[in-house]
Amino acid sequence: MKTFIATISMTAFAFLTGFAQEMPADLKAKLDAKALEVSQNNESKAKAWVSQQKTAWEAIQCMTFSVSEDDVKLIKSIADQKHPLDYVSQEAFITEQAGLASALPEYKAQLGASTYNAIRKSFEATKPTNIGVLVEMMQKATTAKMEIDSITSDKLRPRTLAIIKKVVAEEYPGNFAEQLKTIKEILEGKSAEATADASANQPEKRITNRELEKMTREMFANQTYLTDGEKRAVAILTEIQGKKVMLIPASAYVPGTTLSNVRGEQLEFNENEVYASKEFPFVIVFPKSVPENYFPAKFISNKQYKELPGQTKFIIGYIKQNVMAYPVRINSVTSTQVVLSTFLPPNMVEGSMIVDPQTKETLSLVIAKPVKLRKINWMDRNQVNRLIRYVEAETGKLCAIRIDEFSKWEKFTDDKYYEQKVVLERLKTVTNELLKLFTASQLLDSERSQIVGQIVKKHYTGFKSKMERSSFERKYKAFIVDICNLIKAEQRKVSDVDFYAIFKEDVRINMEILNQMLNTYERATKTQAFLNMLQDDLKRLQDI
Repeated sequence: MKTFIATISMTAFAFLTGFAQEMPADLKAKLDAKALEVSQNNESKAKAWVSQQKTAWEAIQCMTFSVSEDDVKLIKSIADQKHPLDYVSQEAFITEQAGLASALPEYKAQLGASTYNAIRKSFEATKPTNIGVLVEMMQKATTAKMEIDSITSDKLRPRTLAIIKKVVAEEYPGNFAEQLKTIKEILEGKSAEATADASANQPEKRITNRELEKMTREMFANQTYLTDGEKRAVAILTEIQGKKVMLIPASAYVPGTTLSNVRGEQLEFNENEVYASKEFPFVIVFPKSVPENYFPAKFISNKQYKELPGQTKFIIGYIKQNVMAYPVRINSVTSTQVVLSTFLPPNMVEGSMIVDPQTKETLSLVIAKPVKLRKINWMDRNQVNRLIRYVEAETGKLCAIRIDEFSKWEKFTDDKYYEQKVVLERLKTVTNELLKLFTASQLLDSERSQIVGQIVKKHYTGFKSKMERSSFERKYKAFIVDICNLIKAEQRKVSDVDFYAIFKEDVRINMEILNQMLNTYERATKTQAFLNMLQDDLKRLQDI
């Protein structure tokens, strides 16, 4: 999916320019002046540099995101300070930062607007260079708030505890970390006072969140390995039909993948005995041996899933290079997912676990969240560009899935993997070339496309000569019919392949986009509406 989105991003940036705002004259003058410095007075290089900057600037003006306008302004402000008068660098930086910022709306909902704005204000006062720092601040505050909400005491009446929480909240408004620290200090003091002359029959001391976190980390260390390769993911040791297996997120597995634990020790497994699921997005390998301290993860049953809503458990996994564990509240459970009250950080690696450290059970695993495509008007280039941005923003978001039922497994072979990958890569190429066709203001821009370009070349020469309106409409309709036939041919090829779950999300989203395009084209040819899709260069050539 990431490859597809990366290509889509370049498509969007390159072909948004026909619909962007015009660059102000004073900014153009500043770029012209800087261009001479950058190119060391080489006029042709200076001209090319300005053209690149102008294209990037226009792309930035057209960007749309799933975060608030204030957050977008903040990101653009940071980008401008970090890369002054370098819009090519700003474009890449803004795209990356917007991905991180996609977690912010959820944190705002969890913390409340006043607390959120207070944290944001303190962040801005530090002259920030990375929005990820703000996301981490919000995450820590949310974790502290959740722990405060979950605190109970068998030494105090509920009303007394509620008053303590209220007084501490008034003393440290919006500062949940300080509130948590103070509440714990008060409770520890009350506990010591209440148990000074306690008898042996008193209730067992409640396990603290800090102790639960320690148990979670030990559990994680003794059940997991990490993939070594292009994509990092957590592989978990479990048992299937009485055999120990490593469960690896399918998106991170390629032939030659190796596994190593937190100490850097590699796990040996039989590379000729790899199995992939038809639907479940994981593969399994059989370790030749596992360290003595390792124990297989226990997964919960369907009945236990029904009891989870409202409970607070722990999530643990890698965020960037660090292992992080923190409590999460479970809102609900669907037929496929465990819905959490907090947004999963976009930089958390797949395979991260939601666990119950007391029972040592694994409740859920984290994977990439499927992207739900919107239906749009494909004759409106702005809507197409917004769809591209939407897919880009949604890609990389994570969800927690149920693991109480596995689908059938099939033998994984390197040959089949690479055959399917070739089919997928062609599908993505066709999709992106057609996206270019839908978003470009000039049909001639698509002439160099690897696949669609052949159809453009076939028809474009005939479009150059001025002709009667009816003749041109017949010729353009023939061009649209050829595009439809290309889409249908690609769909047939893809439909004949029984893809591994590794590829299914990429296949699904590309096929859905092609379906929407095909429906648009076929309806347009029946109503003459295809003339609304004419590119600007054809309008000029035919005076339409």
